[in-house]
Amino acid sequence: MRAAGHSVREFASANEFLDALENDVSGCVLVLDARMPGLSGEELQAELEARDIDLPILVVTADDEPETSSKHRR
Repeated sequence: MRAAGHSVREFASANEFLDALENDVSGCVLVLDARMPGLSGEELQAELEARDIDLPILVVTADDEPETSSKHRR
């Protein structure tokens, strides 16, 4: 992403991301794993929706279970 000229911020957890999140967020692509420490990718998506924050989300995971991939499609 950086090599393509995009500004990138990294967070160690979903909670760290939420703590740093500003209310007026736009133009951001969030890359997260389906399984993360603390909140899961699904829980983070639910929290963003609860806060009425609509960000494009790209979920990546090493988990190859079919229910994992279908669970995270919007």
